[in-house]
Amino acid sequence: MEKAEQATAAARAVEREKVQARGEVRAVSMRSYWRAEMIEGQGAAVVRHYIERHPDRFKAALKRLVDEDVAAGVRGIPGVNIIEDRKVA
Repeated sequence: MEKAEQATAAARAVEREKVQARGEVRAVSMRSYWRAEMIEGQGAAVVRHYIERHPDRFKAALKRLVDEDVAAGVRGIPGVNIIEDRKVA
């Protein structure tokens, strides 16, 4: 039992150690950086995820995209009514 506790303590110590490469001048540590990469053909799953998780933010992002397209002259967007308002210039 004592050997198992010592092995557990040693494993915990190894988990806490930082990975370093030592050169002539100074040590260099490794740091993790995370990035996302979209999986081809899985766009619908991503859309569902964000609709469920952030519905208001998702709608706002879509509204911005629609507004940009309409301002650029696009007049046919599926699921969108494009309305012309006429005003005196």
